[in-house]
Amino acid sequence: MLLKLISHIRIRLVLIGLIVSGLAATCASFDMDLYRDVQTGRADEVRRRIASGADVNQIDAEGNTMLIASAASGRLPSVQLLLEHDADVNIANRAGNTALMYAANGGHAEIVRLLLSAGARVDLRSGSEGTALMDAAFKGDASIVEALLEAGADVHADDDHGFTALLWAASEGNLEVVRLLLKSDARIDHVDRFGRSALMIAAHKGQGTVVQALIDAKADLELKDQEGRTAIVIAAQGGHADIVHQLKDAGAVVP
Repeated sequence: MLLKLISHIRIRLVLIGLIVSGLAATCASFDMDLYRDVQTGRADEVRRRIASGADVNQIDAEGNTMLIASAASGRLPSVQLLLEHDADVNIANRAGNTALMYAANGGHAEIVRLLLSAGARVDLRSGSEGTALMDAAFKGDASIVEALLEAGADVHADDDHGFTALLWAASEGNLEVVRLLLKSDARIDHVDRFGRSALMIAAHKGQGTVVQALIDAKADLELKDQEGRTAIVIAAQGGHADIVHQLKDAGAVVP
């Protein structure tokens, strides 16, 4: 079970790490004259090229648009320029990822807000069924999480492992995000496909402040995962004596 959790988190870390490098490597597939003008903010040249037939939504071999590349690299002026020229904000690349997902992954809050105001669909799903909210919760960017929630993001959505935004935030110890999600009525006792709740995952990872927040929010202390373990057992197995004491003080049954 531990290996499954580590593997799941490593997969997300690898995917996030590859985002910008992979996009940068494929930029050569664009109309480089237009791409250069977009990236350098030469608005008049961009207008001229588009008027001459250049496609602002052209894609590279991986399905990335210039908007996706600009959002992923945090180039706010480029994103603004592309949107001014009717770039499609909801195009997904071959991996199923949109400009909004990449902006959320990269912690680019201004770009996230701009894309949302331009009509980005907040609950589109990636190839792994993840959403922009899950990515922001994983990264721990409370301002982006708040913007996505205000735009109507589904706080209950889960990915193909059964992880919700709350489970991702709990796993990474992102306390402010956990509190935001709970305030937005995230299901505190939702379990992933292995029967693990946010409390169990936080206990396993040694995230004491998150464990306390979940206790205070009345998480079920006696839920059991598919191996029959409660949060206090998981904490003990992980060597987290402080969390064992937290859970015991909160009334968890000691086997």
